[in-house]
Amino acid sequence: MKAKYEGSCPLCGRPIHVGDEVTRWHGRWVHATCVEDPVEVFLDAVREGRIYVSSRALKVTEKDGVRFPYAEGGVRDLLKTLDEKDLERVRKAAREVTE
Repeated sequence: MKAKYEGSCPLCGRPIHVGDEVTRWHGRWVHATCVEDPVEVFLDAVREGRIYVSSRALKVTEKDGVRFPYAEGGVRDLLKTLDEKDLERVRKAAREVTE
């Protein structure tokens, strides 16, 4: 499907322009190519500084029935899909950016 509106992809952190190929991913519009390997796309975005993930956002806690309550919506959606191994990869990438 082609984007009808401007926006931002929560996986890669890049703009979505009218006419870009997009798809729904966990209720959010993302670039169609980003869903092929969402973890790697997200890790690249964190490493390149397009998406900032704080250590607080990465805490695996649950508050008011929400897992990762301190993460922003798109980031939270991705974090909820990760197993412990991939979550550790995101933590490592986030630390590398802040060091």
